[in-house]
Amino acid sequence: MGDFVEDRWEWKLSWRRDFFDHEVEMVADFLAEIDSGHIHQSSRDVLWWKPDPNGLFSTKSAYKVLQEAHNNDSEDNALKIMWKLKIPPRASAFSWRLLKNRLPTRDNLRKRQVTLPSYSCPLCDHEEESINHLMFNCSKTRSLWWEPMRWVNRVGPLSIDPKNHFLQFSQWNSQTCTINRWEFLWIALSLSIWHHRNGMIFKNQPFIPEKVMDDALFHSCLKHLTPLNAIDLRLAPFDSLVQDALWRVLEIMKRDAEKDPQTNPNALHARRLINQVDRKLVKQTVMTSVYGVTYIGARDQIKRRLKERCAIEDDVELFAASCYAARTTLTALEEMFEAARSIMSWLGDCAKVIASTNQAVQWITPLGLPVVQPYRQFGRHLIKTSLQILTLQRETNKVMVKRQRTAFPPNFVHSLDGSHMMMTTVACKKAGLNFAGVHDSYWTHACDVDEMNRILREKFVELYDAPILENLLESFQKTFPALNFPPLPERGDFDLQEVLESTYFFN
Repeated sequence: MGDFVEDRWEWKLSWRRDFFDHEVEMVADFLAEIDSGHIHQSSRDVLWWKPDPNGLFSTKSAYKVLQEAHNNDSEDNALKIMWKLKIPPRASAFSWRLLKNRLPTRDNLRKRQVTLPSYSCPLCDHEEESINHLMFNCSKTRSLWWEPMRWVNRVGPLSIDPKNHFLQFSQWNSQTCTINRWEFLWIALSLSIWHHRNGMIFKNQPFIPEKVMDDALFHSCLKHLTPLNAIDLRLAPFDSLVQDALWRVLEIMKRDAEKDPQTNPNALHARRLINQVDRKLVKQTVMTSVYGVTYIGARDQIKRRLKERCAIEDDVELFAASCYAARTTLTALEEMFEAARSIMSWLGDCAKVIASTNQAVQWITPLGLPVVQPYRQFGRHLIKTSLQILTLQRETNKVMVKRQRTAFPPNFVHSLDGSHMMMTTVACKKAGLNFAGVHDSYWTHACDVDEMNRILREKFVELYDAPILENLLESFQKTFPALNFPPLPERGDFDLQEVLESTYFFN
């Protein structure tokens, strides 16, 4: 370590590794400090606590040293605010690591001498990946922070330092709404960016900014369990079926979770599942509800999602939790979409009236295409040979009444979906856009997505501005004049023009 010569030490220090750039100045300060000290052999060695004038250690003086060592107002304020938020421990831990630059970004891994094929940002590949760049300065994430600023008409530069960015983002918007809601959004958006960044690196999933923002909005508003908070904030038009169903399912589960598990078995299921509820868990059930999904079908759908996540290992508990989640989801749908279900029932009743007279249901789509449901009963014909008896099946003239009734609502909806797609296709061609689609998923080049989004919304409004059900009933009455059909269900008061401004209207 060194030699003691003439009442002073001559230090001979060796280091186990080379210094990083940010460590060179620290080492120089350390060497200067130990060189400035003088040790006298004739003096008695004693322990001396330098921060205290008396040389005695105290907890108060140690706390003061720590405060002075981290005398950064922005960091202190940001951490104080963050620790006061009532958020899940996972989110708190992530936020602390983000504000303290403790996340395993590629620049931090390089400082720990971890060898990687590349240290550049995995999203843009233009600069070295650091917290400041990845979260706030990357071309793929920078616009995500400006989008919520536009909701409240805020402009101005945002710092790329995490602590200052957090304070700016929340304080600027505190003038228009409750401040902690924007702090929740900041944490949720940061966590969503990190989650999707990891998905891109480790699972080869595409980084889609729209999906990042969608997840962040959901998790930030999840704290309040009501879409009204998002509306108050002017965050986004949360009017999609899946999103609304999520809120209702979460409300029911939160209410059940507060009950006593000893008297209410649903309380245990609710507590186990409340952190598992997201768009993916309920989306399939919500989207197939318009096709008459049954309780068993909903249970199996949700069970598959939970099994994929390994959320519940015990098969018995998994089955019970799936049953509870299915009942809750279907209950939420019944409460939310009463008007839609009345339309589905009316369509089924009309089909039953037609099929009861041994006639197939038929209608004309908004594009003028005739559609006939081909469901007929099969007859059997036996052919006896010397070796065996062959059974042949062929359609008879009798229609399958039940199949005609249950299949008509989804088939009619599909015919409307197809009409919308064709209307959008024609409009995109006129606008010079390339177009591809599968069912209700429309595609074009990335540079034309905004234009296609505008077109498909306009065509949707154009399609449903027409009296769809009135035209259908009129066609039934002309085709089957001898039959009496039930009256039309009451129409709602939803303004179709709102679809033009809906962010999450279409895929």
